[in-house]
Amino acid sequence: MKIWTVLVAAGEGLRFGSKKQLAELAGMPVLLHSTLNASSVSDGIVVVTSADDIDFVRNFLKSIDQFHKVVEGGATR
Repeated sequence: MKIWTVLVAAGEGLRFGSKKQLAELAGMPVLLHSTLNASSVSDGIVVVTSADDIDFVRNFLKSIDQFHKVVEGGATR
């Protein structure tokens, strides 16, 4: 059986004040922490992000060897 993880990270962070998935935590973005943790228990990862951040997210996830795909999220939840 294959297990994939879907990380939903397309929010604007209106209540937080900025995009919390890109906020730094212990020296790296929260999304990278989530992706690294998911990679330890998943065969692959799909990251859903905003159109504005898709290139940025693709670039910083290149450092993870595990198969991942970055896709654009919708206009709302």
